[in-house]
Amino acid sequence: MSKGNTTRAAVLSAAGILGSVLWQKKDVLKAVAQLKKYPEGWVQIQHSPEVFLTKINEKSRQNLFEHIGHGQWRLVDHVADGYFWMNSREEVLLLTQKKVMKDYWSWTASRPIFEKEPHKNEDISDE
Repeated sequence: MSKGNTTRAAVLSAAGILGSVLWQKKDVLKAVAQLKKYPEGWVQIQHSPEVFLTKINEKSRQNLFEHIGHGQWRLVDHVADGYFWMNSREEVLLLTQKKVMKDYWSWTASRPIFEKEPHKNEDISDE
């Protein structure tokens, strides 16, 4: 194999690996683009388990926590990168923080944060 073919093969391999990594991170990259418009906010990246993305700053974390607190959860403790929440049925939610890029945190919930309730007027039978 000539030197030119070896170089070309190496470049194609590197491009393939980079493309694969970017494809796996596409949801994070879309969320980062959304956070550029709302830098103090948060974006949900994934639904099951629920994963959120915020900037690494106090205001973004606070906005996410306020959103969770408006539901049925209340913050009860914080240990290292874990935030413990509890609802009225004394179920525990663990929200774990992890740095995913230079300026961003991901937050993974141990259980669904918001329960989906059927609409009262919606017919849920299988007729």
